[in-house]
Amino acid sequence: MQLFVVGPPRSGLTIVTQFLNDHEDIKIFDEIDLVQVNRSGGSVVGTLAAFLLDRGVYEAYLRRARETGDPALALQAIMSEIARPCTIWGEKNPRYAMRLEVLRRNFPEAVVLFVLRDPRDVVNSCLLHRDSRVRTRMDFWIKDTVAEALELVGGCLEPLKAGDAELVLLRYEAFVVRPRATLDTAFE
Repeated sequence: MQLFVVGPPRSGLTIVTQFLNDHEDIKIFDEIDLVQVNRSGGSVVGTLAAFLLDRGVYEAYLRRARETGDPALALQAIMSEIARPCTIWGEKNPRYAMRLEVLRRNFPEAVVLFVLRDPRDVVNSCLLHRDSRVRTRMDFWIKDTVAEALELVGGCLEPLKAGDAELVLLRYEAFVVRPRATLDTAFE
């Protein structure tokens, strides 16, 4: 089974993922961009390619993608092998909050856990890092103004506004008080 942890950046996705990874049957990877897989071709680039190369399975993935004609299915098989012995695997990625259609196209059976934190706290956290000396172009979540931060958060919350019934909603504030109970309730 695939499990994806999504939501606005600075919403607590990392701590939720760390808690999930403490379970003996769950392995959630950190922002490896699994949605880069494309049903029209087998090769992948960037973070996902580096991840597969680092684990020595990139060629096996390409071979399976050619054999099956379905790169997403080939990637699911490779990721299941990487995550073994865990049977539940997935990825934590805040970018997916704005790309759920791609995520669902490639992983239609996946459970999507949407972490929701008070937007005011998210905006403040995004702005807190705007003057960081280690800021790079990859830090898409760091914003220079409140308006920019609100726009980012608003874009990430679109699935909630649209009433996406397929999302499992987890309130961050409840999670920090009672992590296990909050996750149990969310997954019921």
